[in-house]
Amino acid sequence: MNSEKYYRLSIQAGLYGLSFFLAGGEDDIYRTLRFRAHHPVAVERYLKEILHTHRHLFDENTRAVLIHHHNWYTWVPEAYFDETRPGLYIRTTTPLLETDTLSFDRHSSAGRVNVYIPMVNLNNLMLDYFPEIEFYHSATLADRYAFQHFPDDRKRRLWVRSFDEGFQLGIWEGRKMLFFNSFPMETTEDFLYYFFFAWEKTGLKSGEQAEIMITGTKTGELTEALEGFAENIRTPAVEKELLTLV
Repeated sequence: MNSEKYYRLSIQAGLYGLSFFLAGGEDDIYRTLRFRAHHPVAVERYLKEILHTHRHLFDENTRAVLIHHHNWYTWVPEAYFDETRPGLYIRTTTPLLETDTLSFDRHSSAGRVNVYIPMVNLNNLMLDYFPEIEFYHSATLADRYAFQHFPDDRKRRLWVRSFDEGFQLGIWEGRKMLFFNSFPMETTEDFLYYFFFAWEKTGLKSGEQAEIMITGTKTGELTEALEGFAENIRTPAVEKELLTLV
């Protein structure tokens, strides 16, 4: 491989922006681009612009990973998952069209599967640049990070991944996932409503202490919103690391 080329390109793409990470050159490159799109077709235009702009930094030997970021997913215990019928699970949380393609990410170490609707047009665009690609869902990466970094104990840990359009909220007891979902958010009141909904849904009591991790674009705002309620809040910079987990 040409030494000037990067050996890995990871892109996370959604309706409200994308981030990309090029690794393996003299200096790694990490960039984010914010926008508001109403359909995956509009996202394709931004992704194509990114690929075209940085075309000189990768070639057909570069490992290409696309991470789909949206709310069209659901978690299934692996023991009950039938890969021939993925629509059976996601229909309970997401409206499906006859033309929708379904995919899934297995996390066998944790015993769960993430079923989701990939943005097929983005996959196809990536295949115009690379002979093959890998693709995953952003919630899968969050779960893998938690499994790798959270101790296998009985302690409750909550992770808020904030984005311009909303947030993902995961709750684990040790490495056991108790709750994971995505919520819209326009105000901090929206955040607090869904946060405490999930808190109570998983059996946490008012005043009970749990470790809380807040990351993403609205870390400061959401940390301030929880002041006075939670003391054990961490705000690590992990978003770039998440793009390297697969």
